[in-house]
Amino acid sequence: MIKCQPHDVPILVAARLLKPPGNPPPNGIKFFTPSELIELVKDRTWLAKVTKAFNRHWHKQNARKKYMDKEQTKMQPKPGSGTD
Repeated sequence: MIKCQPHDVPILVAARLLKPPGNPPPNGIKFFTPSELIELVKDRTWLAKVTKAFNRHWHKQNARKKYMDKEQTKMQPKPGSGTD
């Protein structure tokens, strides 16, 4: 309906843009009612929030990866530094 992948659903749940009915355990399978999803997809404000949540999530993920790559590079010995 909103053309998101299964790995995108936890992002929406964490951003409190989707709420599964009942009270499922945190590590349990979440189900959502199709009628609720259809109503949400019709709301442009909600869609804007979804887009913002995805962008924020991937911005953080990319920043974390960039930081980790930078730290990894610092730890590697430089060529010709005599550590062979």
